Amino acid sequence: MIKVFLDTNVLLDTMLPNREYAVESQLILGFAAFFRLCVSPQSFPDMSYISRTYLDAERLRKRFQYFCNHLYLLPLSAECVDYALKSNCPDFEDAMQIACAHENDCEIIVTGDKKHFANYTDIPVYTPGDFLEKMQANGESRLTPSTSCI
Repeated sequence: MIKVFLDTNVLLDTMLPNREYAVESQLILGFAAFFRLCVSPQSFPDMSYISRTYLDAERLRKRFQYFCNHLYLLPLSAECVDYALKSNCPDFEDAMQIACAHENDCEIIVTGDKKHFANYTDIPVYTPGDFLEKMQANGESRLTPSTSCI
């Protein structure tokens, strides 16, 4: 099963109003049965901080529980921090995400912020829209997302 790393902003797209890739990100979560959708534990405090003005604590916990039940939470090690510190990536949080994806042998990264990813990793990087287009181009259109998305 292909390991697809989802950046924090993809998860935020499913939680917050008027996000650029809201529909596409929601569709990607529906493909959890066909891909090993992976996230970094770092995404949770980041999402909590960013979404605190939009979601109350109870709604946020329910969303986080959904993510924990349907996505693979990857380990984040001291080596990831070291990797990020040595990276040329201008965004430390993104460098940590890249390090987590590398350390856990992810084959694809999906992010809404390709500029901070594509030039700093050899893992293929797609926006949520690009990822869905790639799946369709590769004949994955026969796959249908589950209806259990958030």
